[in-house]
Amino acid sequence: MANSAEQGIVRRGVLLGVLGAVSSLAIGRVLTACSSATEPVRPQARPADNDTKQPTPTDDDEYVPGTAPEQPKPENAVIGKPEWEARANELEAKGVYTKAAPGMWAGKERSHVPTITTQEDGVAVILVEHVMTPASNASDGGDAAVGDAARDADADAARDAGSTLPTPEHYVTTIWARDQAGRVVFLKRFAPTDPAPPFVAFRIPPGTTTLRAFEHCNLHGAWSTEPLAVT
Repeated sequence: MANSAEQGIVRRGVLLGVLGAVSSLAIGRVLTACSSATEPVRPQARPADNDTKQPTPTDDDEYVPGTAPEQPKPENAVIGKPEWEARANELEAKGVYTKAAPGMWAGKERSHVPTITTQEDGVAVILVEHVMTPASNASDGGDAAVGDAARDADADAARDAGSTLPTPEHYVTTIWARDQAGRVVFLKRFAPTDPAPPFVAFRIPPGTTTLRAFEHCNLHGAWSTEPLAVT
């Protein structure tokens, strides 16, 4: 009898232990569910529509193939003209890019490095195969930002995205030439509404042995050729 009673007590103890464990598990689940229900729902971050990276623009976007007239009307050269010297020095102040050293604008050489040729009649011609794009529904940026490319990203985005974003001005502001002594012998300024590609023609001053052509883009700074021997 004593053994039977003890076995009954053990069985009841085991049963109570099992019931207690099950109850604890159930209560834990209920508490977890209630806690989850009271937590605020946090919205998932959604990428903005304009987060997509635009394709990298190529030189084709800015290159305008063309040639100068076969017999352009030449303008007079003037050695050391103060306003020409001041303008050229201003545009060259932040550095001059070349075909061999395009700096941060590698890939844009074709549309930015000028070409210079001389004719038998003593006329030099400088051509820049570059776009002349006025601003579209944007404020006039002019060429005050010498060598500054701060608006380049906006121009590339507007062009590549094919959107309604305003298109900033993008044009050759100035073409000039220096002789073997580094003196400015010719300089001409342009407006974004001038025809593309821009060019100049001028009479080579007597005694000139080399000419180096320069141009300034309002978005990509100043560029130059190597010196060209004049015979």
